[in-house]
Amino acid sequence: LATAMLDRLLHHSIIFNLKGESYQLREKRIQQEKKKDQ
Repeated sequence: LATAMLDRLLHHSIIFNLKGESYQLREKRIQQEKKKDQ
């Protein structure tokens, strides 16, 4: 049922493929590096 609903919603959608590191992953990596330096 969920698959059918998603199919209806996304039938005419446009997919954007974004490359690069996300802000959340970048912030997490920076925090981990700070902990290692301490």
